[in-house]
Amino acid sequence: MGVNLRNYLIKRLNTRPQQELAKSKLAFKELLNKHGILTPRTYGVIKHITDLEGIEQIPVDFVVKPDKGHGGNGILLLRRENDYWLTPGNHVYRLRDLKRHIEMILDGQFSDAAENDLCLIEERIYPSQALTFDKLVGLPDIRIVCHNHKAVAAMIRYPTMRSGGKANLSVGALGIGLDLATGTVRGLYEKENHVFHPLIAYHIPKGYTLPYWSAIVATAERASALSGLGFSGVDMILDAQDRILILEINGYPGLEIQNVNRASLRSALEKPPATPPATPPATPPPPDFPPATRLAAPPRQPMRQPMVYRPIQSSQEQQRLAQQQGRITGYER
Repeated sequence: MGVNLRNYLIKRLNTRPQQELAKSKLAFKELLNKHGILTPRTYGVIKHITDLEGIEQIPVDFVVKPDKGHGGNGILLLRRENDYWLTPGNHVYRLRDLKRHIEMILDGQFSDAAENDLCLIEERIYPSQALTFDKLVGLPDIRIVCHNHKAVAAMIRYPTMRSGGKANLSVGALGIGLDLATGTVRGLYEKENHVFHPLIAYHIPKGYTLPYWSAIVATAERASALSGLGFSGVDMILDAQDRILILEINGYPGLEIQNVNRASLRSALEKPPATPPATPPATPPPPDFPPATRLAAPPRQPMRQPMVYRPIQSSQEQQRLAQQQGRITGYER
């Protein structure tokens, strides 16, 4: 699938109100929570610079993110260390640095449009052992692309030191392809150099399958249906307690998942449904008829003699012919 077809599907299947809902992480989280789907807990929402007072009192690890950000921009995963915080990439944020970053979020520097934004303070989620392989830095998530609320492709976005702990392929995270039917790992892809790495390089066993895969796919499809988006990318996580949490939904999913799985999204969209439609009852066979016989051709008729006209010599002969033919004519055939 190319960008043009992707954009056509988005224009046809995703309405503007649905896109606005997907852009707001806070609004979509509230919708999911209302329907019993788990999301990371929200500690607070900062709407104005005056709301920053007392932020240093948060004693636990937390996440700072823009409400309408995209591409992982503006998101900080912070771990408390005495009077400062550390990111997965070991960047130090002191209180003044944190306040400055939040001010940038409020100014809309990480949002899609040039508009003021909200800053969300959320709990920091740690991944399940089922998603923890070698060289992990940050929080790996599961991206499932849905078309008409049905999953069509899946991958793990695996953050590393190169990506700064962000699970975005565009900044250096790895893509781990997944078999949609079973959740089995298919390959390990690096976008920057367009190469596939052997699974053993990250100590991923061959044939490794994610647990709770059916429940993960079902949760993604349900979240897609609640959003109303006909074409979307659902980002989710299996946390340290093996709970399935939705992080966000993307109304403009990227196409790199095709390279990760070495499979076209277009072919996935064109596949027939997994459950075939009910077969109609068989019609009774037609009655037995004797085998058809070739009809004999009718006998050929002799060619008619050409018509010869000659003048009648006498009225007596003319009357005789008229009586024979039942008509009166001036010529004889």
